Amino acid sequence: MTLEGFKNILRIGSDDEKHKAISKIKLELAEEEVFETLFSYLKDDDHKNRFFALYHLIDKFPDSLKNLNESKINVVYTLLFDEFSPIVDRSIWALNIIGDKAIDKLTSEYKTGLLKVKTMITYAIGRGDFSQRT
Repeated sequence: MTLEGFKNILRIGSDDEKHKAISKIKLELAEEEVFETLFSYLKDDDHKNRFFALYHLIDKFPDSLKNLNESKINVVYTLLFDEFSPIVDRSIWALNIIGDKAIDKLTSEYKTGLLKVKTMITYAIGRGDFSQRT
């Protein structure tokens, strides 16, 4: 499967076709491109696409998540406030994988956030395993 074919399935394919496509694409041939494509879907209007992308980023790209820059950490952080609770759950998981940079973001936002923000950040830190800083 080509990268363009993969992107096309993500745009217009059924959920089943998307799951088959991610399992068939040769990640070693286009790892960065697949990562970036999935990451772009974290901002999609459809909660199913956001969940699909986040799930597979966690599953297939944990090392890439550990090396995110600040702007991409912000994208994952915003998912903590998604209306679709499975995305919130996976965003906590992703923030946990990101590690120190995520905890820095969470503590910074906690200091300036409203009560709802502080509640979600407390929940994320409590659910995550941020016990070891590197």
